[in-house]
Amino acid sequence: MITTAHSAFIYGLLLPTTKDDDVCRTIEDTARGSEYHLPTGEHRPPDRQKWQAATNSQWFSSQVPRSIACEGDSAARSLRHIFGSVLSKFSLSEQQEDQQKAKQGRPLTSKIQTVGTTIQLRPSLLPPVSFVDADKKCLVLDLDETLVHSSFRPTNNYDFIIPVEIDGSTHLVYVCKRPGAEEFLIEMAKYYEIVVYTASLSVYADPLLDKLDPEGTISYRLYREHCVQYEGCYVKNLSLLDRDITQTIIVDNSPMAYAFHFRNAIGCSSFYDDLNDRELQSIGRFLTKFQEVEDVRNHMQTWDANY
Repeated sequence: MITTAHSAFIYGLLLPTTKDDDVCRTIEDTARGSEYHLPTGEHRPPDRQKWQAATNSQWFSSQVPRSIACEGDSAARSLRHIFGSVLSKFSLSEQQEDQQKAKQGRPLTSKIQTVGTTIQLRPSLLPPVSFVDADKKCLVLDLDETLVHSSFRPTNNYDFIIPVEIDGSTHLVYVCKRPGAEEFLIEMAKYYEIVVYTASLSVYADPLLDKLDPEGTISYRLYREHCVQYEGCYVKNLSLLDRDITQTIIVDNSPMAYAFHFRNAIGCSSFYDDLNDRELQSIGRFLTKFQEVEDVRNHMQTWDANY
């Protein structure tokens, strides 16, 4: 039998309760206000105290994926305690073995050779840009609540089902695609090198992406172990991608996920099951305008969902 804690372990889905637009705006305004407009604050994260105040709400705890949300609360501690044995089955070494078969290959490590010594720099999560994508900018996409919404409970409008093995048992995950997701990927691949960067585990994300992207438009996949932990939160550090930061854009529904790079971000709304949702189409139209700009960070603040 699948449990809520199992689901939180895989990709942090929490059942929605009520939506509070004021809280949502507070979270986004707090995050943006502390870093977004700083001319030299590229890696400065949001004010932690203000962030915690904004996220101490029923809306946040029920809507934001647990894999992104801060893990310092008692509920998260309980999950880690109860499912310690499950987590050990998906150790980092096993995840890395899976990644060797994935498209991106092994994470690379930069080195500088000097006389008599080798200086090892921070690892790069991606290999060098391929010849095919050499003239393209880099588009980093979140997965859950950005491209899809998944649930362990059957829904009336799910698009496909994927099996996920947890602790020796196989469970079914029902996936609802955000309207236009496949078309969005195909169109954006004409202009961008596409990287999906999720805080979920590959045991869930890989079979889902195989279904979502049959055309193979996604160049690379990054998972939870590629995120940076900042005070109990999973943050996607674009500086580790070995891509020109002035030519890199991230689309994510969670401000904390791009806390180090607000100026590179398009903060989309969270998708659950609205079949009339057209946000990916709006984002697609917006993203086709920046092929010749020298620095995308000077333009992301002009994003509007009604574009």
